[in-house]
Amino acid sequence: MTQTGPGTGRDDVCSTWLGAQDSAETVATYRHVISRWFAWCDAQPLDVWAARPRDVNRWKQSLRRKLSGRTVGKYLSALSSFYRHAIRDAEDQPPIAANPAADVRRPRVAKEPHGDALTAAEAHALRTASLADPRTAALVHLLLTGIRVSEACGAKVRDLGWDGDDRALTITRKGGHKDLVVIDADDWAVIQHYLQTRSQGPGGWLFATQRGQMTRRTAYGIVRSLAAKTLERDVVIGTHDIRRTVITLAFDEGMPAQEVRGLAGHSSIATTQMYDRNVHTRGRGARAAVKAALARQDGT
Repeated sequence: MTQTGPGTGRDDVCSTWLGAQDSAETVATYRHVISRWFAWCDAQPLDVWAARPRDVNRWKQSLRRKLSGRTVGKYLSALSSFYRHAIRDAEDQPPIAANPAADVRRPRVAKEPHGDALTAAEAHALRTASLADPRTAALVHLLLTGIRVSEACGAKVRDLGWDGDDRALTITRKGGHKDLVVIDADDWAVIQHYLQTRSQGPGGWLFATQRGQMTRRTAYGIVRSLAAKTLERDVVIGTHDIRRTVITLAFDEGMPAQEVRGLAGHSSIATTQMYDRNVHTRGRGARAAVKAALARQDGT
């Protein structure tokens, strides 16, 4: 991202901006977004400090040709964060007077998680089919605890431990905070078998390739390939779809939203409730209970 001439200094601002983030995942995402923005500006050419809302809108339209509205919205939020940092944290004169991304309209997206949730029978079939390969089995069984693929790929062998009498894995949630995920005995047996049969992974990663840490892309490919060979219906299933399945099945089994939120590790319960496919019928039982309580008073 080195630049001379117009836009000089942008790399320094980018470096301090990325350094201010708490999560390694956020840093990776922001670095990818800002690299695309810098590349687009260079191709115009456009000084990044001379950008105006109309320029960001043009970039947004170019992104919409290849990316979903949800992803474009995340890109614009990241870009706005970059310019906000440049203005707020400048040591001397800010390199730009106003944030060109601040008022750019984000694409409207449906208020529901994207992807497909498996049925309980399909999830069971996927879990059973995964046993043919120790690494695939360990990955699928761990994802079926509800953790994110980034949390699985970011774990190291040393993060495996105990929570009382239960096996557990310490993971890094969104935002960088640590959390403990209990691993049931049958899932632990699968993970233990994988660790005992594999060669020593480089870097101590729980899920590793010959080059080192397994990437989310690799994990996605493993799950997608397994699902394509296992499921009867024609659907593309990735790692997040397993997470969505876990959260959805928890709601289907009658678990309260707060309990499911703890399972998912969501910061907001509103995010958790987006996965409840019966959300539009929730409240009927409560209304019926109140009506019954009032009716009982007719006899007093």
